[in-house]
Amino acid sequence: MTIADGEIIRTSARFKNADSGDIVNVFHWKAEGTGSATEDAIMTAIEAKLDAAYAFLASHMWSGQDPYDVRHDVVSWVGGKETVLETLGTRTWTLTTPPSGGTDAMPQMDAAIVNFRTLLPKTFGRKYIGGLLEAGQNGGVLTSTVVSALTSFGAAILADIVSGTITLKPGVVTYKTTFSALHWVPFAAAIVNSVIGTQRRRRINRGS
Repeated sequence: MTIADGEIIRTSARFKNADSGDIVNVFHWKAEGTGSATEDAIMTAIEAKLDAAYAFLASHMWSGQDPYDVRHDVVSWVGGKETVLETLGTRTWTLTTPPSGGTDAMPQMDAAIVNFRTLLPKTFGRKYIGGLLEAGQNGGVLTSTVVSALTSFGAAILADIVSGTITLKPGVVTYKTTFSALHWVPFAAAIVNSVIGTQRRRRINRGS
């Protein structure tokens, strides 16, 4: 099977954290270009992108947070919601530069926020980066070193992925059709919030 122009890929990248369970970020990419690329080539190219992006964060993330798996789906807006048309595969996720921080992590509910803006009001893709080191903040504000690493992460995600004649553009699926009948809006910028955000997480076997 192949991926061709106009198809949207959803990638769910999951970390396993020994203290707080799963930490997942979801990414969307729209295929553009002539011809097609194999599904395996597309998945491999996306995983290479994630490998490069997360490398900027490795030394700031607790070593007990391990990359676990990554799932790729072809999705579309059907019946008023994002719908999986085909699951390309769930693959073991390995990072060339995995989390390596050796000191204490922030509380399990704390996370840095990278907000991927679009040209549509109130339409964005928010990524929560959990498992960061306690030393990477002061009074609830991220240090400049961590903000710089998160900025590099955001810039890496914003860059297009090229696989043969297909280019994958990062963005978000939305209920709005102002930009595209496909309910698709590309990212325009990545903004790092220096103030720590929160995600409600439950401990394993406590409603998780």
